[in-house]
Amino acid sequence: MVAITFPQDWKQSASDTLVSAISPDGQAWAGLALLQGAADKQAGINKVKEGLGNHLSDIQYDEPTETKTGALVITGSGKGKKAGVDVVFAAGVFEAGKGQLAGVAFVVDSKIEDHYKDTAHSICETIRRAEDFTK
Repeated sequence: MVAITFPQDWKQSASDTLVSAISPDGQAWAGLALLQGAADKQAGINKVKEGLGNHLSDIQYDEPTETKTGALVITGSGKGKKAGVDVVFAAGVFEAGKGQLAGVAFVVDSKIEDHYKDTAHSICETIRRAEDFTK
């Protein structure tokens, strides 16, 4: 089990394995997904990269990093395939529960990325993993 809270005015959508939201101005997108079939965090990052590749072109990745809590994180830049807008992104893979990996991603128009840094941070603070629900 994993949970996330988006700002109230963001347009949300969900399926069995994905929840996502887009900002009211359309300049930012965030999503959280269960990564089915990913054996480890690197395999999860590969799934995240595949998903980003479906929506972005000219992708440039920075070196992956690992957080204190064990999440594997990638950042980078690209161009939106629909609108052709230059974007920056950050995505991470973490253990949502025993044996279940999840991925979270943020994609923002590169011209206004600073505007959304606090929002992305706030959204990340709301992520709860299975172990958090037993506390």
